Amino acid sequence: MGSVKVDLHSKEMFYKDLTLSDIDVVQLLVEYRYKYDKYSGFNTNNFYLEAGEIADLNQEVVATYASLDILIAECNFNKEQMKILEMIEQGYTMKEIADSLGLIDETSIRQRLNKIIRDIANANERNWRKTTYVHMLDLKTKNCIRCKKDLPATNEFYSDDLRNKSGLHSICKTCR
Repeated sequence: MGSVKVDLHSKEMFYKDLTLSDIDVVQLLVEYRYKYDKYSGFNTNNFYLEAGEIADLNQEVVATYASLDILIAECNFNKEQMKILEMIEQGYTMKEIADSLGLIDETSIRQRLNKIIRDIANANERNWRKTTYVHMLDLKTKNCIRCKKDLPATNEFYSDDLRNKSGLHSICKTCR
């Protein structure tokens, strides 16, 4: 949830600090996944080992994309959003995606992608705040009755509800 060093220029060994709370970083990772993540779309074969072009393992890239995938899952995107995200990650152009979805122009795809990217960055920021509140500030937590997650008992995560003993709603803002 902090920053990760990732090799952006495979053979050049030039490292740059990245954080998944930065919209520009998320956009770069999503739009260029087909170039940087050699394991994107890779399936294991349980019957025998295969040697292929995936030789050099960059642990920072693998860890960064694993973190990105977790955030994407947490966002609960709808089918259209997931299709846009998957096609962008595979290197399709905005025009190709618009045609695939039956849309007339690429502008709406760019707008939808921008929202997806903002949502991913916001999810990372929210996770960072949750971790900070609980583990560093030692704030009390409250269990959401819908998603069953223990979240900080604050107005950021729960709405006010004076009928409850805690003064907070029993369902977190995300679930509501």
